Amino acid sequence: MERGTAPVTLNDIVQAVAGSLKAVWPSRKVYADEIPQNADGAFYVALEDVEQTRGLDRQQRRAVGVQVLYFLRSKDTLEYLEWADSMFDHFRMLDVGGRQVHLSNQSARNDSDGRYYQFLFDIDLRFVEAAPASEPMETLKTEEVVQ
Repeated sequence: MERGTAPVTLNDIVQAVAGSLKAVWPSRKVYADEIPQNADGAFYVALEDVEQTRGLDRQQRRAVGVQVLYFLRSKDTLEYLEWADSMFDHFRMLDVGGRQVHLSNQSARNDSDGRYYQFLFDIDLRFVEAAPASEPMETLKTEEVVQ
């Protein structure tokens, strides 16, 4: 649990996933905001089911579901089984803002219409908010008394 650090932002997560996809498939485009009309052969990253809960004192938990879509182009050479194996291999952990984050609940799906492949996983982050700033202590005067 990270102490006194700002929580990982949702944008940090999207950027980390996009960076990992580009590291594995440098020639493929990665979209996050919207899917353009000509996205064949590209990836799309979306966040789903984002939840943040407060624990004791300043403890926080943020759970994020991530969806990665790969849009097939006609006669695509990236076979589903090869793609799924590669996604499982490369998405066990993720470097998000300098933090190594473990991923869970990974699953891969092949669209029945043959338009895209889908990869899902969850990120569970725990952190402690920084303590609020307080006034510095005054100088404390001490006296020794011998009895």
